[in-house]
Amino acid sequence: MLATFNYQNMKFKTKNSSFLALSMVMSIAFTSLLIGCSDDNNAVPNSGKASLAVINGSAVKSEYYLQVDGSKFHEKALQFSNSVTYAQVQSGSRELLVTKTDNSVVARKTVQVQAQESYSVYIAGVGAQTELVLIQDNLTPPAAGQAGVRFVNMSTAAGAMDVTVAGQSKAIGAGVAFKGSSSYTPVPAGQDLAVEVKTTGSNTIVAQSKVTLESGKIYTLWAKDDLELASSKVAVGLITNK
Repeated sequence: MLATFNYQNMKFKTKNSSFLALSMVMSIAFTSLLIGCSDDNNAVPNSGKASLAVINGSAVKSEYYLQVDGSKFHEKALQFSNSVTYAQVQSGSRELLVTKTDNSVVARKTVQVQAQESYSVYIAGVGAQTELVLIQDNLTPPAAGQAGVRFVNMSTAAGAMDVTVAGQSKAIGAGVAFKGSSSYTPVPAGQDLAVEVKTTGSNTIVAQSKVTLESGKIYTLWAKDDLELASSKVAVGLITNK
């Protein structure tokens, strides 16, 4: 009788120990889950990517790199008027640097970029006035038969400007100051469309060109310095955003 009693008592203790062990495991798991949820709630929201393009609008012979948070954004140094198409960066606060090929810093700027948004970074000005200009891009497709066009002024030579495209009753951009941008305007697609850039408030044409605009695409007409022109220091270029 004594042996049987001890055996049953051992079985009871074994079951009780297993129950206690299981309870401890579940308690630890539940605590870990709570801690994990707490960490997630306190995390800094910085998920997702933004898209950046870079354009060298600084009318000097030096070639530049753009760095994002200390890393080169593109492999080949940019000459004046050249550009690099969109590439992704982490959203949030980003430090931008412009450097020469010898790694000397020309300009710097801290910017905020949002996830799923697109931006153009212009290198503007010359010498000690070289700076970075961040402009948000709207890549919403235009209606069929239309192109989306905006005007960006990166010329230091002529102050505020107006730009018109042949066949349009109103300017694509009016009174756009240095480092400024107009919103996108729908323009009928076409070939060899005349573009005129004038100083705001006058009929003086400071730059002109002809462009081809394709249906469904998005463009930026931009004023830039051009030291090689004899009659004017302003030129107009066309960038295909999308």
